[in-house]
Amino acid sequence: MALAEQIQPTFWTRFWRRAIKNFPLRILSLAIAIGLWIFVNAGQRSSIDELSIPITYRRLPAGLVIVNHPADFVKIQVTGPRTLLSLLDPGRLAVRLDLSGIGPGQASYKVNPSMFNIPHQTTVTNVSPSEVILDIDRVVQRDIPVHVAVEG
Repeated sequence: MALAEQIQPTFWTRFWRRAIKNFPLRILSLAIAIGLWIFVNAGQRSSIDELSIPITYRRLPAGLVIVNHPADFVKIQVTGPRTLLSLLDPGRLAVRLDLSGIGPGQASYKVNPSMFNIPHQTTVTNVSPSEVILDIDRVVQRDIPVHVAVEG
């Protein structure tokens, strides 16, 4: 029996053999896990980002035209985790103003934070300008006689 006990490895010997087996892969997987943990936790810190969001004007009735030069972009400030803010695409957050039913004169449209489709855990804190003012007028067409004076 003494010989059988010497041939069979002890619990701790088997444990250390298994622990050392594939040691570089174990260290690499531990490093990746720690890196992911740091990335996720660092990304949860709150940050502020300023975006320029395009404004599109849709369904302007026939025979009407916008006389003034309204804003093409709205600047918004968004707060939230850095990882979510990096995913925001200003082109997909466009402000679409529906001008159907509008008549000649001045029209104003409020631009508020609820108009933007942003992810949860993020908030629009500031919108500039918060109001878009449009001067609308009728398109007028006239026939004017033209006399050409030709010399020579």
